[in-house]
Amino acid sequence: AMLDVLLHDLGLSVPERILGMRGLNKKSKSFQEYVQAALHKLHISPDLVNSDIVAAVEDKCQGMKEKMSAYFQLKLILAPVIEALVLLDRYLYLLEQDSVYDAHIIRMFDPVTSPRCYAIIAVKDKEGGASS
Repeated sequence: AMLDVLLHDLGLSVPERILGMRGLNKKSKSFQEYVQAALHKLHISPDLVNSDIVAAVEDKCQGMKEKMSAYFQLKLILAPVIEALVLLDRYLYLLEQDSVYDAHIIRMFDPVTSPRCYAIIAVKDKEGGASS
């Protein structure tokens, strides 16, 4: 988020989704190092940003760190709930269809591997409609 503020303050626009940025935060010891690595990935000249500008943005965003931390914690907590709601919605949609005889939600592998470890299996009615 601080990188976005920095780029915005410099009047630079970047693509909404940037590939290759994941993991930069862990490899960098300071925000200054992170900014330099990110600028390199974005093909932006590091001469545009000096350490004073980076320090100013860091000071400006200091008050937002607690809010951002709370936001990311809330996001982590709610993600499995939202995943479950989407899965349940798709399952119920299938059960509402006249052409579906039966449906099941099956865990395919360990949720630690991926939270998207479930599959919905539906069995079509042989006649293609509801049986009376």
